[in-house]
Formats: sequence, C-alpha cells, structure tokens
Amino acid sequence: MKLQSLNLALQIITALLSIHYLFFKDKSRFTIILALFLSLIAIIESIGAFMLYIINVSTLKLHYVNILFLFTIIYVMYLFLIRNKNKRRVMSILHIVFIITWCLLYKNLNLSYLMILGSFNTSIFLFFYLNKLLASQRIINYKKILPFWVTVGFFTFYLPSVPFFILFNYLKNRSLFTILIILSMIMNIIILYGLLCSSKEEKY
Repeated sequence: MKLQSLNLALQIITALLSIHYLFFKDKSRFTIILALFLSLIAIIESIGAFMLYIINVSTLKLHYVNILFLFTIIYVMYLFLIRNKNKRRVMSILHIVFIITWCLLYKNLNLSYLMILGSFNTSIFLFFYLNKLLASQRIINYKKILPFWVTVGFFTFYLPSVPFFILFNYLKNRSLFTILIILSMIMNIIILYGLLCSSKEEKY
C-alpha cells in the first residue's frame, strides 16, 4: 500500500511537471500528447485508488477502458515522431489489431492479453523511434531530447511487461506485482529527468 501510494504521488508529480513543461518550455505536439498521457494516468490511478481502497469497488472495468486510451495515445505520440511510411503503416496495422482485440475481449475484461499486445506494440514503436534517432545526427545531443528520455522510460516499463503478463496466469505469488509498481516508478523518474533536463526544440 505504501509503495502504491508513493507510485501514485510520483505519477501526479510527473503529470504536473509535464503540464508545466508544456506551458512554460515547449508547446510541441509531442509535449501536448505526453502531458495528456501522463495526466490521464494520474487521474485514472487516483480514481482507481479511491474506488479500491475507500469505497471498496472493483476497478477492473475502469482499467480496461483506460488501457484503450493509453495505448492509443502512445500510438499517436510516436506516429508524429516516425516519418517513414512503411513503419507508420506497420504501426497503424498493429494498433488496429489492438483495437479489434480490445473489442473482442470486452465482455471478459481480460487485462493480461491486452497488456501483452499493447506492450508489444509499444515496444515496436519505441524501437522504430530509437532506430530513427540513431540514424540521425541528433543522437549526439540525445541527453537534451525529451522523446529520447520518454522512450527510455517507456522501455523500462512496457518491455518487461510482455513476459510478465504472459506468465500472469501462472503466477502463484501475486506480490510479484510489486515489480510492476517499481518499474512504473523507474519509468516516471526517467521521464521526470527528461522533463527537467531537456531543451526546447522546434521539431522532434
């Protein structure tokens, strides 16, 4: 409970800092979408904590709907960063498959399959962006590029999520979810670092 509260506090701080970054440092499309993504996470997690711990109501449906929005926002976020038409086409196909799967599994509210597919898709998007960055001259100043730090943060959480949720139904010790909470905290710390240290750029 204490670790979850700390993670929630970190999510709220990251969301607030992203809004501050948007209004006072950089109003690019990427920053707008990032602020929306982080704010949605903070709001949904706050509502979820209230439902679960205060009024003792299941949050399964809330998180199921939330997953659709979050992975869609990530898709749009990286669609703006990736210019290659073939890669954009692959990204669109992957996301359409995700949406279809979300609709098919709605009655069962199966979060684990959606997290596997969504995290897998996200990992592909992240690889595409890093490949683009490595092929450009901008890799020299990567420490000041916000999308780079966001991508590293996402990798920290979403890449390990694929094997974790594949094994989800076989896990006997549910306390292993602590691993996901720790990964989420690391992700937010990395994004916080990026927000604090990145410089404004005309174009990502």
